Amino acid sequence: MKRCPNCNQIFSDDNDFCPNDGMPLVVESGEVQSSGSLPTQYIARPQNTQYQTPPVVAASSLKWVFPLIGILCGLVVVFGFLAFFKESPTDKSFVLQTNANAGESDQIAAVGESNKNTETQPSLQAETTPIPPTPPTSTTARISPAGNWSGDWSSSSGAYLTANTTLFDDGDSKVHGDIIWTLKKTATPRKLNKIGYSATEFVRGAFEPGTRKLSLVGYGKNDPNQVLDNLDSYRLVLSETNDQMAGSSSNFGRWNSRFLLKRQ
Repeated sequence: MKRCPNCNQIFSDDNDFCPNDGMPLVVESGEVQSSGSLPTQYIARPQNTQYQTPPVVAASSLKWVFPLIGILCGLVVVFGFLAFFKESPTDKSFVLQTNANAGESDQIAAVGESNKNTETQPSLQAETTPIPPTPPTSTTARISPAGNWSGDWSSSSGAYLTANTTLFDDGDSKVHGDIIWTLKKTATPRKLNKIGYSATEFVRGAFEPGTRKLSLVGYGKNDPNQVLDNLDSYRLVLSETNDQMAGSSSNFGRWNSRFLLKRQ
């Protein structure tokens, strides 16, 4: 067997050249060439493809192309100018304010190229005086419980009070302030006549910025109507958005209340 080194097609031994590309055939490795052992393989040689020369375009047939291109370019330029002057009115007028020192009271209408030159003339002050860069502003507020808050307090016993709280930052993570309580609901019969009355509890404590935990302890009160039974302790957590606090109070050591505040 013989093989074409160009197209790798196998032919019989009595073929010396590849009928596809005319390359000399080589004996296939491992085969011993022997005459008459294999039938002759005849492969029809493909006919040569006749390529026709593309027709040459006569130069005379292209004479009208270049004038047509010139006419189209001229039309594009003309329409461009018409569109520009349609958007920019030529009779634009400008009103100049009269000079107060000269005592004139009327306004003068100015038109034409002189006013246009006044508009387009660059300012010498703008060229010589650099504009300082605007310092970046921080969008992140400092995490702190200081400020005014409002919310409510409720317990499993059925008591419900609203709270208006003001807290102050004393530095070194210390805070103080007051809570104005207003009784809205109670399950204690002796306090039913206190509904709608208010009392002020004075508190102080500490805030941990890392954990956002606020601990407060009541140390005094202003309660002429005896709305509050005792001074309490509070554990609250400031939200990441710095606008809410939630937690509980000891409520006689039971910590079964809910205390929620929103920043005002």
